[in-house]
Amino acid sequence: MKTLHSYITLSLCLLVFICLQGCNTVQGIMSLQQLTYSIESIESVYLGGVSVGGKKAINDFSVKETLTLALMVSTKKMPLRMTVNIAVKNPNKGMGESNGFNGSATLKSMDWRLLIDDIPTINGNLSKPFEIPGNGQTTIVPLEMSVELYEYLEQKGYEGMANLALAVSGLGGGGARLKIDALPTVSTFIGDIQYPNRITIVDKEFR
Repeated sequence: MKTLHSYITLSLCLLVFICLQGCNTVQGIMSLQQLTYSIESIESVYLGGVSVGGKKAINDFSVKETLTLALMVSTKKMPLRMTVNIAVKNPNKGMGESNGFNGSATLKSMDWRLLIDDIPTINGNLSKPFEIPGNGQTTIVPLEMSVELYEYLEQKGYEGMANLALAVSGLGGGGARLKIDALPTVSTFIGDIQYPNRITIVDKEFR
């Protein structure tokens, strides 16, 4: 009887432990949905090979730069290159190393598509995985982009495309003209987890 009692006690303890671990796992998965994404900044903006940094209006382009851009338009080309920095914040504090989940996660991939004035343009993915620590820390994920504006915004003309580049340079109030449609995949201690739905990343916190 004593052996049977010990066996039952041990089994109950194991069952409780498994249940607790299962709850921790579920909590860990749910916490990944709390990751927040936003467009932190836009830098290294080049329009037709001309740097847009430090410029606030079309008149700020030099004569040479204006001629360069005009020539690009005449050839029906207006490439825009930029780095869009995505801020990924992980508010989860974890549940301790002993529970197998410390709150951190790895953004393994992020299938993204750039929308300009709600017009779908180019798409891409991460150049490498990014570690997203817990405890409310923020990780900057840079997305290198090169889009042929003339292909999508021909109707806006030279001034429209130039004003767009000026607006998005360093955000400057023009970040609202850009959106990132994304489908993140996060690598965790239980394996890779792809978001069930695509998310929209803008220049303000998104959940």
